[in-house]
Amino acid sequence: MAVIVDGQFCEDPWRRISEQERDKLSDWVIVDLVWLGSILSADRTIDLPVNLGVAIPGNSQTDAVPVECLSRLMLIEIVFSGMTDGCGFSLAQQFRQVGYRGHLRASGSLIPDQYPLLEECGFGSVSVPDEVLQRHGEATWRAARVLRPRHDPRGIFAPAAGDVADRNRAA
Repeated sequence: MAVIVDGQFCEDPWRRISEQERDKLSDWVIVDLVWLGSILSADRTIDLPVNLGVAIPGNSQTDAVPVECLSRLMLIEIVFSGMTDGCGFSLAQQFRQVGYRGHLRASGSLIPDQYPLLEECGFGSVSVPDEVLQRHGEATWRAARVLRPRHDPRGIFAPAAGDVADRNRAA
């Protein structure tokens, strides 16, 4: 899996662990929502790792993550089920509206064209599966970042002022 932060591909310090790996709960781990719920239902005051993340399906509701837990999470990874699944965009905005200030990461079946909108919705990084990266390489993801959503009168998105498309028109 590749991770993109601010248009750059970088090393991912986060490690995903399954419920079977409970004994490996340490810093920089991502657990799934069900496991987080079982940990917290057993003891809501449990000492969670400092750098704990949770992966949740894009069609979840913000209340799936207990409010008292939001401030204890460093990362919420919203998993998109497919490139036509827009629920994750709304979920990211909803987490910001309820006060989540930690890092939001998008993962799953995404395409480069969605990258600018992901950033607009509050995502700080994108986790790109290897099979998606094989189809759409690093250069494609980087190029897509300059296509900032800007509504024009025709109802389509256009590149933001000052980026590649504007420079090409001036030449």
